[in-house]
Amino acid sequence: MIQRIQTVYLLFCALGFGALFFAEFASSSQAAEGIWSDSQFSVYDHGMLLAVCGLGCLTSFGTIFLYKNRPLQINMCKVIVGMASALGCFAWYLLSQQDATPYQYGLGWAFPFFTIFFGIMAISFIKKDENTVRSMDRLR
Repeated sequence: MIQRIQTVYLLFCALGFGALFFAEFASSSQAAEGIWSDSQFSVYDHGMLLAVCGLGCLTSFGTIFLYKNRPLQINMCKVIVGMASALGCFAWYLLSQQDATPYQYGLGWAFPFFTIFFGIMAISFIKKDENTVRSMDRLR
């Protein structure tokens, strides 16, 4: 299980989701109402962001242990990529609604892209592994 490269990629996906609990999407020099009440915009500012981030972290980590069922593992990786995409789009939407407050982007914007990249890499290597197993079955 650990010797497979897709396990490392899925672990990076889990770390990408987990890092969002500590990084902020944007910061502002002045506090305002709504998501800027603490002058930071992070996953804690909206319940949906927090839920998707936590569920994505658990799903990514749980998918590592589905190594015996590769088609299900591929589908779960697709869900992980979709969750990371939705997380990034929803965060962007929330931030675009706040046009009166000047802000600077933070490190949190990199993590959904990071997670999407490693999710796609995991899908690629799981498919490669599945093709190798299928070709060995033909030899018997």
